Formats: sequence, structure tokens, C-alpha cells
Amino acid sequence: MTTLHVAAATLLLISGVVKLHAWGRLGRGVHLVPLVEIVAGFLMGAAVVTGAPAPGVGLALTVGAVSLVIASSVIVGRQIRRLQRERERSEGARLLTWVKYLSQPPDGG
Repeated sequence: MTTLHVAAATLLLISGVVKLHAWGRLGRGVHLVPLVEIVAGFLMGAAVVTGAPAPGVGLALTVGAVSLVIASSVIVGRQIRRLQRERERSEGARLLTWVKYLSQPPDGG
């Protein structure tokens, strides 16, 4: 059972770091949900290192960890898709702005 707890803690940590990195690449700063995953992963890892939790508690921790990963994946995935759709909708306006910028004569000289 301890192996399952370690795997769940590792899943929380890796999932949180990957989602935090993906969110950061969008230029949106730090997202709360992946941070919660990372903290939960550290806490679960600490619980396993200090002593194996009781069977009922351990099972609840593992189910909670997997539920947190799934819920956070849905939340962050929806938000990333929404941002991508907004970017696609504004693509024409951004291209027009860029063309206008390039067509301006250079100042000075």
C-alpha cells in the first residue's frame, strides 16, 4: 500500500508542475489549482515518509489525490482552451494591427 501512496504523491507533484508550467507559458502568472496539487503532493509524501497511514486513511488519501488530479486537469484544461479560443478570435485584428505597423514609414532621417 505504501507504493500506492508514493505513486499518488508523485502523480500529484508531476501533474501540478506540468500544469503550472503550461499555465506559465501562456503568460498568465501562477494558477492556484496546480499549486494546491503540489502542496498536497508534498503533504502526502511527508505523511508516507513519517509513517504509513492507516489502511482506511491511506485509501482516502489516494482517492482524494486522484480526484484532485482529475478535477484540476478539467479546470486548467477548460481555462487553457478558453484562452486559445479567445486568441483565435482575435487573430484577424492582431494581424491587421501588425500590417498597419509595418506599413508606417520610418521616422527620422
